Amino acid sequence: MRTEILEFLLKKLPEGSKLSILAGHYALFPNDNKTRLLPGILKDLPSGHLKTKFVEGNHYAGFFPEETMRFGVKLARKLNGGQFVNLVNDWRWVPKGVWGEEQRLDYFRNSDLPDTTLWVLARGFEMESAMVQVPSELRIEGNRFNWSEAVLREQYKSHAYQVCGLEDGCAQEFVPLLRNLDQMAYSDFVALIPGSCKEPTVEASRSARKEFGLKMKVWTLYFYNTTKEETFWDGVEVFEDGEQIM
Repeated sequence: MRTEILEFLLKKLPEGSKLSILAGHYALFPNDNKTRLLPGILKDLPSGHLKTKFVEGNHYAGFFPEETMRFGVKLARKLNGGQFVNLVNDWRWVPKGVWGEEQRLDYFRNSDLPDTTLWVLARGFEMESAMVQVPSELRIEGNRFNWSEAVLREQYKSHAYQVCGLEDGCAQEFVPLLRNLDQMAYSDFVALIPGSCKEPTVEASRSARKEFGLKMKVWTLYFYNTTKEETFWDGVEVFEDGEQIM
């Protein structure tokens, strides 16, 4: 399935297009001792309860960030170009209150990219040129490479982005992300997303195109079996501008 999807996208995406890729998407979680926040990437986690919990069934963690980053890098190499969006879910599992906010700011202050992301990216790309940089007005602590979902959600609420009636639970960040990338003149955007986020991100894709005249093509891949390597690519769905095509 992985090879089939790769070949399908290679036929759809023109070589030389200005391509952005959302791959390696991950969330922040408190560590076992509740002393700091960690990226939910299997190889970047120390042994312990948190790592076990990720392996057992969190769609954002386990194998998802590394496997999708590998696919994104391979796709970009085949097309001789592409830049990567490092989107961080920094709200859903970050504790509310002073401690959570302090640790969230500390993560952005002291982190560029997770070790696993850097390791996969190094297979043909350099960080400075390979990443889609966060617009200055959306940066946390000056961080250029980590796109904050929390900041994008605030942009959704405070600007004229509330076009699709998205509930508070999911994907409010997707509308402003699409608009920002479109304004950066990307012609195509490939997003690798957990299947649990399909309905709201499909709605966001359709609404952004209808309400804002989005020029950028949006290709979304939805994953449903991310907790085991052997089933990771089973049942993956591919959408083009909010309509299923595979």
